[in-house]
Amino acid sequence: MRFTLRGLRPACFVLVLTGLLAGTAFAQQGQINGVVSDSSGGVIPGATVTATEAGTGFAQNTVSGANGRYSFPSLRPTGYTITAELVGFRTFRREGIVLAANQSLTIGIQLELGELSETVTVSGEAAQVDVTTATISEVVDHARIVELPIAGREVARLQTLVAGTVVSSISGETAKSLPGAVRISANGAGDRQNAYRLDGASNTDPYFQENQSFPFPDALQEFSIQTSNYSAAYGNNAGAVVNVVTRSGTNTFHGGAFEYLRDRKFNSKGFFSAEKDFLKRNQYGGFAGGPIRRNSTFFFAGWQRTRITNLASSVTRVVPTVAQRNGDFSNCRPACPQLYHPDTGAAFPNNQIPVAMFDPSSAKVLAILPIPDNAEGRVTIPRGTNQDSNQFVVKVDQQLGISNQVSARYFVDDFNNGSQFIPGNPLSYFGPSLESTPRSQNIVGAWKRTLTSTLLNESTFGYNRLNTARQPHPDVPAIQDFGVRLPYLPKLRSISQIEADGYFNIGDNLEARFPRDGFQFNNKTNWIKGRHSVQFGAEFEYLRPEIYNDYRRAGHFTFDGRFTRAPGASGGGNALADFLLGRLDNFDHGTGEYKNYRNFYQSYFFQDDFRISDRVSLTLGARYEPTGPWHDLVGRFQSFDPDAYAQGIRSPQYPDAPPGLFYRGDPGVPEDGTKPDWNNVAGRFGIAWDVTGDGRTSIRGGGGMFYDTHVLGEFNNGGVNAPPWSIRVNVSEPAGPF
Repeated sequence: MRFTLRGLRPACFVLVLTGLLAGTAFAQQGQINGVVSDSSGGVIPGATVTATEAGTGFAQNTVSGANGRYSFPSLRPTGYTITAELVGFRTFRREGIVLAANQSLTIGIQLELGELSETVTVSGEAAQVDVTTATISEVVDHARIVELPIAGREVARLQTLVAGTVVSSISGETAKSLPGAVRISANGAGDRQNAYRLDGASNTDPYFQENQSFPFPDALQEFSIQTSNYSAAYGNNAGAVVNVVTRSGTNTFHGGAFEYLRDRKFNSKGFFSAEKDFLKRNQYGGFAGGPIRRNSTFFFAGWQRTRITNLASSVTRVVPTVAQRNGDFSNCRPACPQLYHPDTGAAFPNNQIPVAMFDPSSAKVLAILPIPDNAEGRVTIPRGTNQDSNQFVVKVDQQLGISNQVSARYFVDDFNNGSQFIPGNPLSYFGPSLESTPRSQNIVGAWKRTLTSTLLNESTFGYNRLNTARQPHPDVPAIQDFGVRLPYLPKLRSISQIEADGYFNIGDNLEARFPRDGFQFNNKTNWIKGRHSVQFGAEFEYLRPEIYNDYRRAGHFTFDGRFTRAPGASGGGNALADFLLGRLDNFDHGTGEYKNYRNFYQSYFFQDDFRISDRVSLTLGARYEPTGPWHDLVGRFQSFDPDAYAQGIRSPQYPDAPPGLFYRGDPGVPEDGTKPDWNNVAGRFGIAWDVTGDGRTSIRGGGGMFYDTHVLGEFNNGGVNAPPWSIRVNVSEPAGPF
């Protein structure tokens, strides 16, 4: 990855400004604010206000300003008790306050004259209406996460509970990513324009730009979805911001165990089914949390395993009968058309092909095919599912005095999709038949510091990695077994495809690895000044998606019957006969697909939440998101200039390339194909009016500009799958035998 001086200038400025700290734990934080007043409604400055987590005893302090306002701009989503103290007044205590992720609560505090030792306690939840920001968001709390029926207990499916979201697809991918990723469109935005965060760190797959795996429901506290008008603290994506929060330990030990079982023994058969289905799905696990040291150190850990086996279906293939193995196509069922010699055009007498004309490689393939027990040549192949998934999450929270909170969390999802190949049955070797082993990991470390009663800094380091791999069963046949010679061969025994159209096909994708990881290094500072609550900070993300794919190295061989049809005819012939003669309709072969991407994202923001009056709030912000192109370490990309093509101008780097194609190092060609964009400045504006003044009714509005800078890696395939790094030969009716 290259860093230019120009690109580092804003980074250096913000790093100095924020004290060389980094973080985005703030991504899932909420805030509580309000006014301290006396019984007559007059504001009270100088009161010490404390927000204490009900479960852990973690506390933050602030002091009401000259206008009586206090603010806690960054609190973990959980239950709170608010207290306020000032000499000459009774202590105020408000219990039962529940703060959700990304929520802004207004809690008014009224102090009564009296002794400080006397306490006035108020119980009950605060009004849940946002009267201070223009953000459109919704929280799915823990109760709904664990109690609502979800297919597969996949939490990502609960995104549809939020107004304005529509599911566009649910991924069944098991080779390049984990299954179950849910792509949503929020308020009309693209389904790959959303940002996913887990405990404040990115949980987005940079290749497909969709969510990576989230922990199982019992390990989650809640998640929020911000669909529009969110503050300048969020960006890089133009769609929704999904913040998922894992559970934490408290001063009370808690835990549980669970098991969910589906088995054909408990099911009845469908109305139109001849028998019960064969699905067996067993999901079990447990979780526990509690104090390591009361009011100071806490833990939470959980594990879930999911095992799925299913004889879901079967497929039918047609292979040569005993007669056809001897070249006799006279009694085909259904009847075969008259077959013709591919070289002379003469009809084969009685539709019998001399065995001596069989291609040697075809004869070797024929030898491993099963012999059918019927005249039609039909063979049934069972198709099953064998999947095993293990999720594990562990989290530790630590209070360091009154001014510092730190936390660390690790989450891993290990998935194994077993091979569907049946040893000894080559017909079971067709897609999808490979074993795949995706593994998703996410690590977060967060540090929140209260510098003064009006200055707070939050820092987080995040790391996420999704490493997926697929490989054929070790007993599959190899293309070399049949005497087929190719310039490029895969490392493992495998076949890409041998297909007789309408009869059978053998082969699947080849060995591949798709590792991609990302590092986040971010920071936000909150400063309370009078009626202003100011936030500023930066986000940095370094992504490394890579692909090592032997795709096409074993060759695609297709037979369709065109060589045994009558000369000049557009139909007829027999694909099985063409196969036995070794006459290919199409040959497709290549070196594979290999990429080593790097990308560095940086963004800087400033946000001012201005309390114009006790009932009107104004939010103004700006976000700067300079965006550079994806970088390939080897320079695998090409660009096309139509004017140069018309003039016959060639690349100095690769003079044998066709005219108009240019590469890294050619004059005037940017190092990564396109130039970076340094002009992405996004303004944000919002206004909120507390209509009745009691925090229960609001009118809000806002707008802004949102850039979608995280272009998915999949978009880059066309530019890098090009010679000389990716060589592919695709020939119709190639000369020569199979």
